[in-house]
Amino acid sequence: MKLDWLEVAILGREFWEQYFRARLDGVHEIREDLLVLQFYRPDKKEEKNTYLHIQLQASSCSMYILPHREDAPESPPAFCGLMRKHLCGLRLLSLECPWAERVILLGFGRPGVEDIITHWVAVELQGSRANMILMDSNKDILGAHRHGVRAGEAYTVPEHPKPRLSDLDFEDKNIKDILEGMDKSSLLGLCRELTPKFLDFVLRDCREVLSDKEALQKEIQRTLETDSFYLISDEFGIVDYSIYPVAGEGIVHRHKSLLSLFSEFAPLEKDREILRKARLEALLVIEKEIARNEKTLQGFFSRRETYATHKEIERQAGLLSTQRNRIKAFTSQVTVIDYFTENSSELVMTLDPRLGADANVQAYYNKAKKYKRGLIKVDEEIHKLENLLQKLIRLRLEVLHESDPSRMELFVQRLSSLGLRLKSKEQISVTSKKKAKAGKLRMFLSTAGSTLYAGRNDKENDYLVRHAGTREDLWFHAKDLAGSHVLLKGGIKASQDCIREAAQLAAYLSKGREEGKLEVIYAEMKHVHSQSGGHPGLVKVDEHKTISVRMDKGIVSKLEANLLNHGLRTQA
Repeated sequence: MKLDWLEVAILGREFWEQYFRARLDGVHEIREDLLVLQFYRPDKKEEKNTYLHIQLQASSCSMYILPHREDAPESPPAFCGLMRKHLCGLRLLSLECPWAERVILLGFGRPGVEDIITHWVAVELQGSRANMILMDSNKDILGAHRHGVRAGEAYTVPEHPKPRLSDLDFEDKNIKDILEGMDKSSLLGLCRELTPKFLDFVLRDCREVLSDKEALQKEIQRTLETDSFYLISDEFGIVDYSIYPVAGEGIVHRHKSLLSLFSEFAPLEKDREILRKARLEALLVIEKEIARNEKTLQGFFSRRETYATHKEIERQAGLLSTQRNRIKAFTSQVTVIDYFTENSSELVMTLDPRLGADANVQAYYNKAKKYKRGLIKVDEEIHKLENLLQKLIRLRLEVLHESDPSRMELFVQRLSSLGLRLKSKEQISVTSKKKAKAGKLRMFLSTAGSTLYAGRNDKENDYLVRHAGTREDLWFHAKDLAGSHVLLKGGIKASQDCIREAAQLAAYLSKGREEGKLEVIYAEMKHVHSQSGGHPGLVKVDEHKTISVRMDKGIVSKLEANLLNHGLRTQA
């Protein structure tokens, strides 16, 4: 969970509307990356005491309010003690959100005829640089949660490397080309106001605002003033949130406050990721076992139909026994009179030409006995399989509805009791070595949800071309430069945006990554061939296309983040 500046600004606005003049009664450091500010609001009939949770984890920065808090250590860390010393008893009198920054400045003081602010707290929700900084009335630093900030220095908001939207000249040719190209990666580098989530929404719903600065500014302002926020769920539970209208499948719950949405989404985010991973792993084993047993069950039903004919075979054996004089030597069939039918019709029976008359009769009797014994055993197996399938189906439903990550271990134990287990690294068989190699390739996920693989060396590049690709995939490589081979799964049906992302990845994973712009060739896998007997990774391409892309140095982080967002990889 990483906030952008628009979400931080909305959180700041909502917090100010609800907590203006609220008294700060306590500061607690629950964990190294979680600080809690306890506020008292005497004007509220319910929930007079509430707790603002500020999460400063590199992979998950957020703010949310709960009516309770976890237990904190008895001895507070130094910064927590400093905050208590200077802030407890003061009231929230001011709040500032610097434009296009993921920073909230909280001003505390004692109210009077003229409110006097005595201290400031900077909440920097900037991912790996997340921090909380305590300042005096002049915004001189008194202390900080993270090291690297010197006490006594004047506080300044971290300088943003990108220009403001208001400073851009939309008539400039380079800027106009970027706006008309509608390439998300290029647009992200244009100005600080354009964030990945905002651009996803604009490119999906209102592309026309990109060509008009005033319209774009109005769309940003409309986003800042929105009062509709969306919590997105699937069959496994909460998946994501959005401050923009949601398109696509899934269960969507609308909230009128981003603070209230985060109170539901943020606290258990890590547990949800753990639960989702364990649940998917268990369901994969269960679904695979259900499919295997259903297929086996169908085989037993088919065999049962065959074995159920034992009475008919025994009847035919009796007919053949009484008419064995009809059997000629070295014949493969005989016609007998079926006395059990109304018209005593003829019945053609197959024989083994290598056997005599008595032996053929006995073969029919033996077959009838075999089928009779087999029917009993098949019925037993069918009963066992049906019971096992019922257990697996019940277990699948329980796994789907389980919300406690700690209980997933019980499901693993129950899988083991059924003779199943989740595969560990030590259990990978010889037959799955080929698949294990594929796991060594670097894996990415495009914005559209397509899987990409990239080799890290010559051997992996060679493996990617020889074994990982299919006729449905596209292969990418920087033109005339050494670099990684990139594979876009299902690429022949991919969108142009997806192809551009794959090309940007190939450009970045090449010797030309310091260039501003680079040409990348791409081809269908059927046109890419490894050089037999040549150096590993050396290929011959029969037909290819060329695409020119701007170098995006954040492409790897973006595509890896997509894996995290889809639950395909957990943050270390």
